[in-house]
Amino acid sequence: MELPFGIFRSIENAVYKGLTGRNELVFVLHKALTRRSGLVFVLHKGLTRSSGLVFVLHKGFEMAKKGREVARGAFGEAEWAEIVGISNSVLHLPRIYTQEV
Repeated sequence: MELPFGIFRSIENAVYKGLTGRNELVFVLHKALTRRSGLVFVLHKGLTRSSGLVFVLHKGFEMAKKGREVARGAFGEAEWAEIVGISNSVLHLPRIYTQEV
């Protein structure tokens, strides 16, 4: 199955947890609207000149403290999330809405 990598917007009501080995805050989100269940997107929070908050998915890394909750919280609407990778970890998270641009 071809994964829906690309630009998404309006990511709402998601929970984040975890840190990367690079000690950067990472948002681990479950995408609810998908053909396959259990897809978890790992997003890196950054800044851009144009739109402010941006969440970029990084492929192929593991959390520094696997199995332990390092950070937890919630954020509201995030625009322009670039999908560049996924994690095969499974987390129970609130619903998340995405709309392809």
